[in-house]
Parts: sequence; C-alpha cells; structure tokens
Amino acid sequence: MENHAALDHVFTSPVATTGRRQRLSTIFTAMILLAVAAFFAVFCFSPELMSMQVTGHMSLGIILEPGLILLAIVLGITYVRRADGYDLESVAVDTETQS
Repeated sequence: MENHAALDHVFTSPVATTGRRQRLSTIFTAMILLAVAAFFAVFCFSPELMSMQVTGHMSLGIILEPGLILLAIVLGITYVRRADGYDLESVAVDTETQS
C-alpha cells in the first residue's frame, strides 16, 4: 500500500506543477494587463497628466513607458525562475519517492 501511495504522488506531481504554472501565468498576465490598461486609460482620458513635467524636460509619460517594458521583463524573468523551481521541486519529489 505504501508503494501505491508513492506512485500516486509521482504521477500526480506534474499535474500539480502544471496547475502552479497556470496560476502564476494567470496572475502575471493580469498584472501586465492592469498596468497597460491603467497606462492607456490615463493616456486617453487624462493626457495632461501624462504631459506633466516630472524632472526637467521629462514628462510622466516618458518615464512610465519604459516602466511598462521593465515590468514585462521582470515578470517574464520571475515566471521562468519560478517555473524552473517548480520543475526542480517535482524532480526532487520524484527522486525522494523512488528511493
């Protein structure tokens, strides 16, 4: 009976890993969509706010545009690192249950 439980865990581990990845990608997608929607909402409905001078000759829009790109890059890197971590966890669980 003990081996059967170990095998069940090994075979359900990839499903759990896929579920974690799916939740993480959904959260990160929502974060990007909200950030871009907020940027475009301010850009469309309050353009004077985007043209507000923040420092010297730089407006708020010029600062926020690269910020969106950096947010996407950071979330992408974070997703890859976390997803690889989930893979390593499932491999560790697999090797523990096999020994």
